[in-house]
Amino acid sequence: MKVRINQQQEQVIDGSIEQLDKWWKEATGSIFQTGQLIHCVEIDGKIFYDGYEQYLFLNVDQIQCVNINTLSRLESIVSTEQELDQYLSRFIPAAKSVANQLYGGLNQENAGLLSQLVQGLEWVSSAVALNVKLYMEETENLPEYLAEITSVNQYISVMHTNIQQDDFVGVSDVLEYEIIPALENYHSQYKEKVSA
Repeated sequence: MKVRINQQQEQVIDGSIEQLDKWWKEATGSIFQTGQLIHCVEIDGKIFYDGYEQYLFLNVDQIQCVNINTLSRLESIVSTEQELDQYLSRFIPAAKSVANQLYGGLNQENAGLLSQLVQGLEWVSSAVALNVKLYMEETENLPEYLAEITSVNQYISVMHTNIQQDDFVGVSDVLEYEIIPALENYHSQYKEKVSA
């Protein structure tokens, strides 16, 4: 099995769990010592952003090539901000549509959309949390646009409570008057930063 970090430092190891585990511990230790973060892991041409460790160990006898792709903290911040920008361009209009539909109550048609919206908000929340952590480690300061969006988590919690209580008008209100405006504000401030 060929193993690499950033398409470099190629080694050939036997395809045993023991050898893979030894290399993995050495490689990830080296990555973290240099302040890098794992961006993704490429396994036989297939890219994994998560779940790669389990996949590696379940398929160790079939894998031919492993490449760990890394980013610096600053590169990770930029990458996450770009992904958030692209995602919010699609997510915000969809969230508005779901909020409007939920004023009429939950039905078979919009139940799936609500589930997707909740998953999307969880991804946005985790992406923001990652960037807050990275900014604090790198600069000890948060950009204003990022500091303001951290309040969205409290509204997501309120929305979850409303969902549990079958209060879909409340869900719509929290989306329309709190979450969506905060996301729009973040999105526009981020775009201003990028265009400056």
